[in-house]
Amino acid sequence: MERSEVRALGRLGVEAYAGVIAHIEKVHAKVADLSFRLVPTSGAPAHAAHDAIAAGTYRAVRGVGSVAGNAVAEILPLATLGLGNEPMGASGGPNHVQAALNAALGDRLSDEGNPLAIRMALRSGGRDIRIDQVTLAEAVQHPSPRIALFVHGLGETDDSWRFHAGPAEGTYAEHLAAEFGYTCQFVRYNTGRHVSQNGRELATLLSELVNAWPVPVERLLLVGHSMGGLVVRSACHYGEELGAPWTPLVRNVVLLASPNLGAPLARWTHTAARLLAKRKDEIPFSPVVTTRSAGIDDLRFGYLIDEDWEGCNAESCKEDHRHDVALLAGATYVTVSATLTQDPASPLGQLVGDLLVQPASAHGGPRQRQHIPFTLEGREEFGGRHHFSLLNDPDVWEALRSRIALEADSEPPGSAADALG
Repeated sequence: MERSEVRALGRLGVEAYAGVIAHIEKVHAKVADLSFRLVPTSGAPAHAAHDAIAAGTYRAVRGVGSVAGNAVAEILPLATLGLGNEPMGASGGPNHVQAALNAALGDRLSDEGNPLAIRMALRSGGRDIRIDQVTLAEAVQHPSPRIALFVHGLGETDDSWRFHAGPAEGTYAEHLAAEFGYTCQFVRYNTGRHVSQNGRELATLLSELVNAWPVPVERLLLVGHSMGGLVVRSACHYGEELGAPWTPLVRNVVLLASPNLGAPLARWTHTAARLLAKRKDEIPFSPVVTTRSAGIDDLRFGYLIDEDWEGCNAESCKEDHRHDVALLAGATYVTVSATLTQDPASPLGQLVGDLLVQPASAHGGPRQRQHIPFTLEGREEFGGRHHFSLLNDPDVWEALRSRIALEADSEPPGSAADALG
């Protein structure tokens, strides 16, 4: 880890410590109030004395913890000198820890300029790749005119696409490269930020990638898992809105368990948070539940663009404010869902889905207010699987292979140079 990241983790630890002490103090106060209510009126002086002593004690505990924590935050980076200065995302374990932290607090970390905030970037070997002709020419061996871009989901990383990857089965990226000649690239991004913010950045990244690619790009294939599918759809919207050169090159969009109409678990969490927020003075630990990132909030209804969430407050955002977002013209969409039940068509399977996303949401409807016009022919449903199974599954690949093969031998829609005019 870099010293700035170690220091930032220390600071977060100080804040977490202060928050825990504050919650304990509230619990103590509630228990004390209840206890003294059961005591006759003569207990009032004792109650006042108890409160004064307790307040002073907790103040002292917070002060000592803050001083000690800040000291550790400053000293620990010095202690790590000579032990390596790799960024946190350079190795598997810390990379996943940083991803989880960004899922929960990423919007705040980004706004504060915290070094722990993940910046959207292409990744290779645990490192961000700068997008320019020189860097790409050095980083990409044998670049193909066909690019497949993988966009992970909430709390995941660019490493997540190897989930349960066995040596015999291979990954989606390995299959795409071997069978269809795609050069596969992976994105890492801050999943705690709004989907629309990440969508705009992905649209820009794709423009830069196509312009700097060592050979003229003929075809793009975009693959998103869970939230990543929403980010892909958002990027397509903003790319088309801006007339980006890469949008005519997209032939396939694969959405793996993406909550296109929202995720019930995110809605239930939001409802519970609102109820707890109204009773925050009575339930000391309610802030643990009521604190959510912007990205998690967007998953409630599948928000894609700024207009979906702008102007919302805790009360107005009880309702679905999602706007219609057109699919990318010229692209074939494949929507993939999973159910815990072996029979994906069973009522229980349709209700429970993969634990996080229901099939109806993954396939865009039907639902009361909005139906996304994905084609019936583009649907793929799998039983006996959970949400993360779709990151890497041999049966899913077999289904995707046939879909991609339909487009693989057709005439490309034009090179990057053609698109740039």
